Amino acid sequence: MDCLLFRARNNRHTHALHVLRRCYREHRNPQAVLPALSRAMGHGSLASTAYYLSWIDPVVELAVERVARHIRPVLAASSGGSHD
Repeated sequence: MDCLLFRARNNRHTHALHVLRRCYREHRNPQAVLPALSRAMGHGSLASTAYYLSWIDPVVELAVERVARHIRPVLAASSGGSHD
């Protein structure tokens, strides 16, 4: 029974992270979905759900990818010029 409970908790965590990552990918504020996510997960407070925002690694990876996409053309243009 403990194993089954553990698996259910894993699915809840995975779902929460997927929702927050999807918001970030779609250029939406992840905090804006916290009230609905909190209700869906049965949390008693937003603070319990906001905990998932602290699992920053996936979000940092997405942020790095986004910055790289935007800065790549700038770096390419500047590397073609003369260097003093």
